[in-house]
Formats: sequence, C-alpha cells, structure tokens
Amino acid sequence: MNKTYIAYLAKKNAELFMLLNRPYTNIYDSITTYMKSELANRLDKEFDSCQDQSVYKWLDDFDDKHISSLLSKPCIADGEALYWLGYLYRYWVLTERTTSRKVISLLPVKIGLEKYILWHTYHFDKVIELAKNEYLLSKTAHNKYEAKKNSLFIDYDDPFLYQFLAKRILYKIVRDKKIDDLSFSQSYSSPSFYNHEDSISLYVTRCNLGNLRYAFDEENRHLAYVKDRFERNILFVFLKEEMNEEVVRDLNKMRLSLKKSFSDIYLLHNNDLWHMDERGDYTKTIITISKADYNISQRLALRLADE
Repeated sequence: MNKTYIAYLAKKNAELFMLLNRPYTNIYDSITTYMKSELANRLDKEFDSCQDQSVYKWLDDFDDKHISSLLSKPCIADGEALYWLGYLYRYWVLTERTTSRKVISLLPVKIGLEKYILWHTYHFDKVIELAKNEYLLSKTAHNKYEAKKNSLFIDYDDPFLYQFLAKRILYKIVRDKKIDDLSFSQSYSSPSFYNHEDSISLYVTRCNLGNLRYAFDEENRHLAYVKDRFERNILFVFLKEEMNEEVVRDLNKMRLSLKKSFSDIYLLHNNDLWHMDERGDYTKTIITISKADYNISQRLALRLADE
C-alpha cells in the first residue's frame, strides 16, 4: 500500500475518532470497541471495499452494532489528541501490517491520549517505536515482579509501582488527606501524581548514587512544565544505595536550585527515610514498609497498565 493511500485512510480514521467524541457516549469505550470491531478488522486489510466508504457510513455501521453498549458513564476527550491518536492507530496498522486489536493492546486509548502532549511533535514512525519500547519495558518489569513476588525489597523497575508506593508511604507519615487524594497522571515527561484543587504535586524517581544529580536535573526539567500550577511540589527519591556523606554533600551542592522547584524532598533507602525541608535541613525517620504496601501498590500499577 503506497504512502499516499495510507495517509488518506489514516486521515479518515482520525475524522472517525472526532465523530465518536459525543457527549452521550464514553469515548474510551467507543474507541476500544471500534478497534476490536469487525469494521476495524476490514479496514486493517490491504484492500477492502469499505475503505472507500465515507466516514459517516463507517459511523452508521459501527453505531448499528455497538451504540447501545457505549451509553454508560459518558465522557469526551480533547479533540486534537483524538485526531492525532486516530491517525496514529491507522498509520501504525497499515505501515506495520498488523491489526487494530494488536495496536490497542500495545497502546491503550487512555495512555495514547495522555502521551499526546509528549509525542505529537515526533514523526509517527518514532511514536510507534516509543510506544513499543514503553510497552515492553512495562511487561518485562511486571514479569520480573511475578518471578520475585515473595521477596519484599526487590530490584523492581516499574515506574508505576513506585508512584503508588511513594504516595502510600507519604500518607502513612504525614496523614495528609491531600496526599491520599492525589490522582495519577502521565501528562508530562514522567509519571506523577497531582491534584489541581489542592494545589499539590508529587514527582517520583529511582536512582543510584552516581545518577542522583541527573535524576534531580531530570525532575527539575519535568517540573518546569507545571511548577507554577501548584503551591507545593514534592520530590520522592527511591535510593538504590544507602544514604551517606557523599549523598548529603551532593544534595548540599544542589540545595538552592532544588528548593526553587520543590518544597519538600524525600529520599528512601530500605527503612531509612530522609527529609529535606524548606530550610534545607535534613531529618531521618525510620519507617516500616510492609509487604501489604508493596502488594497494594503493585495491584494498582497492574490495573493501570491493563486499562
């Protein structure tokens, strides 16, 4: 199939996604159902008579079979992100000669829409590569967890688990309902928690001593997109090695720049939690991270990955 015809079908798919964005249906369910439907299966083929039908004909055929199942919990999504995702999905299917069902399993609707702000400036070939790599990284991490799930402190690199675990640890310490109410987002360069109403955000990273400065620089760069929206920005670091004088020395060098972006910084290694407050002073707290904390965080991470 030549590039011009691929672009033609991708554009029509994007237009269909815009038409599916209706106030009385659920846009996430609508796209997911469409990508697994007989219509999408026909459009996946190299040649099929339905490919030259109008977008409105596609919509009528889809609604005839599926509209009744899409009316619960109605919601809509951003139009530009939808158009981009619709184009991406069809472009991906036709250039890689795969199926719509396979594509949506690699990049679910919710994640795809959230990635728009990060990926929409890239060529679609690059976006497909990024989506595949992220999927493989997540699945590899989950498989590693399953193999070691009887171990409490495991070398586990899934960023989703650490997001939920950091939130759980912080709430156990400060008992601040604003922390407990933080919602998950992947809208920026790394996963994070934030709550617009309570003007608080939480950024989480995991690193060893050698990468500590790089991790802080990265989180500062990510925070530049949103720091003005919040009154309180928290950085939580899972240290792979023990906190020592070298770490404290590095932190002191970065203290001024860090405090411009973060109101609180937490560093955790095993059960030792170090806190750098607004004045730049350090305090150490001994905390207990139970297996239940890991299990609950893992269930939330897996649920998010499966959405």
